[in-house]
Parts: sequence; structure tokens; C-alpha cells
Amino acid sequence: MELNAPGRARRLVVVGLVLLTATACTTVEEPTSEPTAAHAGFDPASTVGTLAPGLPAVVAQPAPGAEVLASSVREDGALVVVSVNLRTPDGPEDVAAYYDELLSGSGFDASGDPTQRVYARTTGEGTSEQTDESVVLMTVEDDGSTLVSLSGRLVPDDDTLG
Repeated sequence: MELNAPGRARRLVVVGLVLLTATACTTVEEPTSEPTAAHAGFDPASTVGTLAPGLPAVVAQPAPGAEVLASSVREDGALVVVSVNLRTPDGPEDVAAYYDELLSGSGFDASGDPTQRVYARTTGEGTSEQTDESVVLMTVEDDGSTLVSLSGRLVPDDDTLG
């Protein structure tokens, strides 16, 4: 396999990261709407084939026509760590445009290209309540579809942690 082309190498790395994230969340025996944890040490809120309960709304809205491969959410102090992995027939530019609109509407600033984009938002700047949130979007084209990985640290929605 020739890895001299930077685009090919980057796609292989992104595919590997998406697959690693998807398989680390839980087993892939069959899609389920119930949270599962196949191995000790993995978050019990990880799911395959559906959105994990408690995902903040800003990342719980997959691009139209996208299939949810795996997702997870877990508490990390005042924030939650999230991961959403999707497959869509849309290209990376369309996926990035969708998340640009969705996340910018929630006050996030975007940087990067459609295959690797970072969204950042700071609330309560200059106060003891300052919170820095981020979401990383990675896309890779794969046999006529696009694999999408969203991951980040966000403030939970008001009812997320109950």
C-alpha cells in the first residue's frame, strides 16, 4: 500500500480513528437503542446504532440522512465528553456546512477545512464561571459515503445530568 499521498494517509488515519472510537464504545454485535458496555472500564452510556442518552442537543442532531454508527457521553467535572460517529451519503463539504450552521447558531466559531474542523465557544469570559467548550469534526470519504466523527467537551444541557 502506497502512503506517499498525504490525502490517502490522512484518510487512513481518520478511518482508523473512527473505527477505533466506534469499537471502543461497545461491541458491534448488533445495533441497539439501549446503552451497553461490553468491557469493564468503558462508559456504560456508550451505544451502537443510536444516539447515547444525555448528548447535548448541539451534537445530538446528525446531518440529514446520516446513519448513527456509535455514540457516547460521560461526565467530566462540569462538562461532558461526547463522541458521535456517523455515515452519510453527503460529501465532506456538505457535512461541514451543516455543522457550521448548527454550531455557529449556538455561538461556536469554526476553523479548519471540511475534513478537519474545530469549533470553539467560550462562555462567561473573564469570570469565575468561564467555560471553554470545543467540538472536533473529522470527515473522510469512503466508497461513496462519508464517515463523520464528532467529539468534544461541552456544557451539558440543563436536563442532561438530571
